[in-house]
Amino acid sequence: MLTADDADEQLRDLAITICERGVVFFRAPQDDLSIGEQKHVTDLLGRLTGRPDENGLHVHPLYNDPNNVPMADSTTDRNM
Repeated sequence: MLTADDADEQLRDLAITICERGVVFFRAPQDDLSIGEQKHVTDLLGRLTGRPDENGLHVHPLYNDPNNVPMADSTTDRNM
């Protein structure tokens, strides 16, 4: 999706769907997206849905918890 010629249009359509439905679910695992790419997509979707420019990605306080469960690659948000 991110490298498609129409990636901007696809992301815009996804942002519209999220706004209309409040949530979306992906049928297949998104194993081909790195953590950085996931953050990039999330940031773009936020911009497309009207998030204020001064707001960036929000890190939920749970991720900073010392008991945070590591991801499959052994990282947590604290490592990034």
